[in-house]
This record gives sequence, C-alpha cells and structure tokens, in this order.
Amino acid sequence: DAFYVQAESAAGQGLPNVREEAKRVRVLIEGSRINIIGSTSRLSQSLEIGGRWDRGRIENGKGLDIGGGIDYNHSERGVSMAARGRYLLIHEQEGYKEWGASLILRVNPGAGRQGLVVEASPVWGEPGRNAGALWRGATGRISRRTRPSSASPDQVKFDVGYQLLTPAGNGRITPYGGWAAGRDDNHSYRFGGRMNVGRIFLVDVEGRLDDRSTGDAVYRIKFIGHLKW
Repeated sequence: DAFYVQAESAAGQGLPNVREEAKRVRVLIEGSRINIIGSTSRLSQSLEIGGRWDRGRIENGKGLDIGGGIDYNHSERGVSMAARGRYLLIHEQEGYKEWGASLILRVNPGAGRQGLVVEASPVWGEPGRNAGALWRGATGRISRRTRPSSASPDQVKFDVGYQLLTPAGNGRITPYGGWAAGRDDNHSYRFGGRMNVGRIFLVDVEGRLDDRSTGDAVYRIKFIGHLKW
C-alpha cells in the first residue's frame, strides 16, 4: 500500500505560507490460520511483517513493521471478539516509534436473522489493519508517535444498529449510530446505514460530526461501495 498527502496554508496574520508533504510506501506479507471449534465456533490467528519507506517532515527513511491479530467468532450466539496489535520494530529516523493495539466485542444476530447489532472497542495508540472500519469487522492502520503507556485506552468507540433482511431475503440493511471519545476530550458522532447483498455488493453511507475540545466542529459525509465478481 502507499499514500501521498500534501497540505498548504496561505500566509496571513503574521504567519508565512507553509506547504508540507508526506509519503509512504509499504510492502507486507501476511499469513493466517483458521481453527474450527465444534460446529459453531471459529478461532483465527494472523501475523504480518514487511518493510516501509517514509518521506516527510517527521518520518524519513526505511523501517520494518510487524503486526498480528486473534479473532474468535461464535455463529450460534452471534458473539465475536477480535484483538489487533502493531509495532514498528526499527526505523532509520532516530527516536521515531509507532505502535497500536485494539479490542473489539461485537454482538450480531447473524447473516440470516434480524436483530440488534452492538459493538464496543477500546483503542490504545493507533490500531493496525483497517482501523475505524468497525462495521466491516476489522480494525485499521494509522501511524502514531509514542506517548506514555497507560492501562486506560486512548479512545473508546461504541456503535449500535439494527439489522433488517431485504424483502428477497438475499441481503441485509443496517441503520446505525456511533459515538467515540478520546483522552483529548474530542468526541465524534456517526449516523448512517449500510446494505449488503451476499458477498457481492456493499454500500455504506455515513454522516459524522467531530466535536473538538477547542470548540470547533467538523462535519463529514462518507460513501463506500464494494462490488465483487
């Protein structure tokens, strides 16, 4: 994967014009194993490792990432739990480190049933592997500089929705809402809906309000679509 970010602010009120760029390219290899426990439970483990190349004001040089996760799912009870972790083993930039860990507890009626969907997730540092994608059953990857470790999480997320079956019975529609809070007293509120048609088609539309401790509010609209064939 790769990303490129460019940010620029115009001069004004005694401040100069500022322009910054950040780039990252990574190549990783992942292995996973799935264990079937009885007829209703599944336990999977994954491990990944790879190299990266960074360019920007803070991160410059090459590094080595390692990450992994454990997932448990009980299809009959509709309960799943997931743990993710990631750590930057080495980096050419002196003193630069990244890490992250997250847990997810999810209660879901299942693919063929209607009912309440509840999900809670504490996050330490920044999680690896698709962070923030709670409704897709995964967690994500965002870089982070080190900070003093603590038993209390840096962020807590909570989502609740209701899963409905489509009239044809081949898909699901889930209206949902979510709330998240961090140590910096920032809060976010999310409202949206998603529709799945088997494993072929997915649409997710979400509105989000970020209420910052500085008194500023940021509004966002997100649209995600997946089509597999």
